Amino acid sequence: ERRVGYNNPPPVSDNGSGASSTAGALFNSLKGGAGSMFKNIKDASSKVMETVTNTINKTDLDISYITSRLVVMSYPAEGVESAFKNSIDEVHNFLESKHRGSYAVYNLSQRSYRAAKFENRVSECGWTPKKAPPLTNLYAICKNMHLWLRQKPKNVCVVHCLDGKASSACVIGAFLVFCRLFENASAAMHLFIARRSVPGISPSQ
Repeated sequence: ERRVGYNNPPPVSDNGSGASSTAGALFNSLKGGAGSMFKNIKDASSKVMETVTNTINKTDLDISYITSRLVVMSYPAEGVESAFKNSIDEVHNFLESKHRGSYAVYNLSQRSYRAAKFENRVSECGWTPKKAPPLTNLYAICKNMHLWLRQKPKNVCVVHCLDGKASSACVIGAFLVFCRLFENASAAMHLFIARRSVPGISPSQ
């Protein structure tokens, strides 16, 4: 069993409250404000989302905004592999131009890369593809994402596995339910499909 490990994690603090109150507090913080995650779930045609989409199209990066604060991408590759996958340098440039000092990356694959490319804010959270992660790991990932987003309104979470599908969808779906933005994972998956693609999640996930 692979445990969640954080490589130089974001400087967050927790008040020790229970999962229910923690999730409720995040829901309240995301629900208000023009740039809130809750608003952008309902408003898929906002100018912010259109601007981001246009920028991504120009760079041909495989990056999708599930909400204005939840980003999913495929693996940031180096060397020859970057010719047919996301180039780690191009991803770095994109995140630095759009979210400098405000992004944390969650690597759900079992492959690693230079965390320094992303300001040393990369959490290594990988598990075996096509299998469900241990619930303790999934909870730890959701809690860390919650703490990071709660720090300041501009913070975003960037989640990726190898292709930005099954494992990424598993975490995004769990997080949206954790925040009580959806009542169940099935409803959360409809948003993921609309904003990215059919994830191809296995029954165990």
